[in-house]
Amino acid sequence: MNREFVSGLAVEAGNLLVRHLGARIVRVKFGTDIVTEADEAAERFIREEVRRHYPGHRVTGEEYGSSEGEAEWEWVVDPLDGTVNFARGNSYFAVSIGLVHRGEVRIGVVYRPLTRELFAAERGGGATLNGEPLSVSQVDRVEESIVILDWTRRHSRHDTFALTERLFFAASKVRSFGSAALDLCSVAAGQLEAFIHPGLSAWDFAAGHLILTEAGGTITTLAGEPRSIEAGSVVATNGKIHPEVLSLLTLPPG
Repeated sequence: MNREFVSGLAVEAGNLLVRHLGARIVRVKFGTDIVTEADEAAERFIREEVRRHYPGHRVTGEEYGSSEGEAEWEWVVDPLDGTVNFARGNSYFAVSIGLVHRGEVRIGVVYRPLTRELFAAERGGGATLNGEPLSVSQVDRVEESIVILDWTRRHSRHDTFALTERLFFAASKVRSFGSAALDLCSVAAGQLEAFIHPGLSAWDFAAGHLILTEAGGTITTLAGEPRSIEAGSVVATNGKIHPEVLSLLTLPPG
């Protein structure tokens, strides 16, 4: 298993997405959370390629769930992270693939097809953007930081703002872009300093988790606990502002 194969798979899936630009919406999961023909086509492609090259591996994806059976190796896939952006013609969407061995992400790849940005990492081998080393920013104060806040259908804007209100007013700039995988990579690339989300699924951040930590960043839960790839809250930073970010969050009682 090597990073080049995973990267190539992400690029091919991304090219498939580009060919499906303008794809029709096939269903609405909840509210504004949609699925397009492109989501499904890209995930089917990835599953077929994994099955062909690594038949003993398991695949867990956003659109089709987990393949049957247990396996030491698991591919955790979001074939189109940022579906709403994609459907609106916004380039901020990506393919995210994390290769997990016994619960630990070994390889992470995030590909943004319309800008041809390929973020990749292998555990212990650092992180890269189009082959060039990635490193988090050196900003060490929240008041100088750019922060991304996001939420899902399970977490209302009101609840998210209650959690992050003090951080919202303390940060230099606050943004929300709509692709957790790319948000994590943006922190890894030093383009901003923090990304906070009250609840993500494994496919949202498995790849980005590794890319960020290999670039020198820190990722925990909202409570400051170590972040596994299980679904849950995410606080991802350049590391330097992590304690200050955690101190500015207002956690609900209990």
